[in-house]
Amino acid sequence: MKICITFQSIAANEKNGDFILLKKIADGTLVLLADGMGGLDFPEQASKIVCEAILDYFESYKASAPSKIIQESLEYADKTLRKACYQRKCKMGTALTLVYLTDSFLYYTSLGDVRLYHEHINGTITLLTSDDVINIGGKSYLTVCINGRGYRTQIEVYQMSVQTGDRFILCSDGFYKKYDVSEYLQQRTSSPLQCTEDDCSVVEINIK
Repeated sequence: MKICITFQSIAANEKNGDFILLKKIADGTLVLLADGMGGLDFPEQASKIVCEAILDYFESYKASAPSKIIQESLEYADKTLRKACYQRKCKMGTALTLVYLTDSFLYYTSLGDVRLYHEHINGTITLLTSDDVINIGGKSYLTVCINGRGYRTQIEVYQMSVQTGDRFILCSDGFYKKYDVSEYLQQRTSSPLQCTEDDCSVVEINIK
């Protein structure tokens, strides 16, 4: 089984609050898409700090079961962001979806509103994640995120088997609010992203 990954990311302004990290680690492939919270400080730094902390943890502790190392890496990332907030005397936060692929399984978890879609070989498209969002007075707020303050509930890690022909899409809200995901998946060749009002990122994973 071969894993093919492509991605695109464009900024709405000078700095991109979205951050993508892809890395082959031990017996698997780590895929991260973080969307820094624009309502807080330095969203472009928050997303980068969290993704790099997760990678650091994965590379340091390779022996653990995937679900456990995912949970521990997110706890480590939260503590790392807490230190960064303290050093900068600011408040930072980010939404994140994490995917870890092995030869037979895909593990994933989501904190916030970065989505993960699955297209089965038969063409069925399923949204695997749920948005941790509440709407108040016409504005949306994340109810779950990474902000250096710990987690209110235990991090849930999900597992599913993968097979040749599966496709997965990770995307930030700047993408799925502008593009129809079903239409995007129907394209065999991805079109370049166009500028949007929000940072816009998409990662495509093909199992061949």
